[in-house]
Amino acid sequence: MTLTWFTCIIAWGGLFASLQWVNAASGAESADGRPRMLTKCKGDNVVLNEESSEVSAHVFVFRNGESVASTSVAAKGDLEGRLLVGEDSRVTVTNLTSSDVGLYRVEVKLSDGSATHHSTIVVVGEPPETTDSRLTAFVNTSDDNFIRLSCGAFMFSGFPPVSVIWKDPVGQMLASTGFSEKYFTLDLDTEVARPGLYSCQLDCRHPSNCCLDDQSPLRQWANIEVQTNKVSGENKKSREEDYVPVANFSSLVRRVQELEVAMTAQDCKESGVAAMAHLVHRQAKCDQLDTLIVRLSETEKKISDMENVSRIIKQMQDELNLVNHTLKLFQLHSEDDMKTVNQSFNNLRLQSEKETMDIKEKLKNILSKQQRVEDRMSTFNERMTQVNETMSETDDRISSLTDWRLKESDYRNQLTGNLSAVTRDVTVLRTETHKDMATVRSRISDIDNALSTQVKRSDATHSAIYANLSSLTRMAKQPAYGGCPVEKGYVLYNKRCLKLYTIGQDYQTARRRCQADGAHLFHFKSREEDGPPLLMLMDTNGQQINPKLGQGLWIGADDIVTEGNFLWSDGTPLIRGSPLWSSGQPDDAGRAEDCVEIAYPNNFVLNDFQCVFKLSFVCQADVNM
Repeated sequence: MTLTWFTCIIAWGGLFASLQWVNAASGAESADGRPRMLTKCKGDNVVLNEESSEVSAHVFVFRNGESVASTSVAAKGDLEGRLLVGEDSRVTVTNLTSSDVGLYRVEVKLSDGSATHHSTIVVVGEPPETTDSRLTAFVNTSDDNFIRLSCGAFMFSGFPPVSVIWKDPVGQMLASTGFSEKYFTLDLDTEVARPGLYSCQLDCRHPSNCCLDDQSPLRQWANIEVQTNKVSGENKKSREEDYVPVANFSSLVRRVQELEVAMTAQDCKESGVAAMAHLVHRQAKCDQLDTLIVRLSETEKKISDMENVSRIIKQMQDELNLVNHTLKLFQLHSEDDMKTVNQSFNNLRLQSEKETMDIKEKLKNILSKQQRVEDRMSTFNERMTQVNETMSETDDRISSLTDWRLKESDYRNQLTGNLSAVTRDVTVLRTETHKDMATVRSRISDIDNALSTQVKRSDATHSAIYANLSSLTRMAKQPAYGGCPVEKGYVLYNKRCLKLYTIGQDYQTARRRCQADGAHLFHFKSREEDGPPLLMLMDTNGQQINPKLGQGLWIGADDIVTEGNFLWSDGTPLIRGSPLWSSGQPDDAGRAEDCVEIAYPNNFVLNDFQCVFKLSFVCQADVNM
């Protein structure tokens, strides 16, 4: 009994000290110049200074020490159009938002040279939010000795934060014993708890404390039927008459002690915005103090009516057992949380190892591609060496052919001399027999035929050599990679010479940049032919095409010249019914979308977009392959 009263005295002392501090901080501006505090809901209006019948010279408004408006200067920034300074000195902030929280100071300079001023702390409250816009109650944990009820589920506890109160089957009000995973909880000992209908509700003394009206589903009670160990006969009646919610009382004591510690913390000595935030938090706690005082009074009254000390000791022992059980549950939850943390750490480590392996694999692919390029360069050098050797051999053949022509000329001269000699011999031997003449004529005919055949063969050989030489010359003069300017960073993918620019530019700047390279913006005319080279280009540069329309890549098509008539930069049309367009495109949204981008939500699609936006882009150089 002595221990119980000692606990009550400590709780009441901390409560009254807290109340004195909160009342001094939350009241209107006092004689010593402390500011008043106004708590309003989001979207409400607040009057910082009432209108005055006196003729004033000027009104100045400051927020957190910074001038924001006056009679002659309208508010700017987030207060523009909402902070109103009237000629009658009335100062109003309309349609409050979360950014309007702060310390406001209003100075009024009267025409006689005197001045008045006062300060106001404005707190903007926000309603709590649950997953289905209403409270849900259920039995979270249940065993032979312990029942935990949960009420929620809260996605946002509001500002100032709210709490939940409970009502047992006989109408007794109980405070929540904790908060876990979006739910306020109430722990019941099955030996002393009453069976029946339990209810939970937001702990709001006034609708403005929660920024909810009375008709809001969140203001309604949530019910749950609870079954506990049955107690019969006179013992049951005695328990119902003498039952004191010690668990509830201990919870209230703990909450009062927490309030006392929070209200006397060192951060209360800070000034400016920190002091204002502290007052906001204290105001939220103050909203619950009256209810706590009533509950403590009821508890004190019940304790004073107790006659059976042994029954109180039994109840305290039950409370201790409940605390021990709660500690055990907390230990189990802590062990489960540690297991979850360890599992998350292992998963993160495995993911990091996997990403490291992927990076190593990509680096290996890049090195492999670099090796293939070096092999191609080596092959090209070998081919150039072969071409040089072939040209040398061709020069040797041409030299040999020239020698052969000289020999042929000598042979012709020799033959001419022989014919002259034969002619002379024929003249001398004219009288010889016809048989000898026929033999000579046959020999001359054979010689002439042989010479003609040899000349034709020489001409054919000469033509073949010159044709081979012309082909080799064309091969030597043909540019490497089909004319793809690899020295400018372009890469050849499946007969497409492409380069990716990742720094975003508007459409015209991107087009001029490609033209400076001797190229043009990419022509994406076919998913089958132009899609794979584009994917290889993005993969080589470690990039991905954004799946969102309006964040893709500029390509070389637009309808700038004629609205609705999209043309590629080479003059070929891009028809509006092309399957390359995204669904519903082109739509010329806002009558300002004249340029074409490419995105990749689940396949390559085109979209008309405003030319002034800065996007990455792909340049294409035409090659001869």
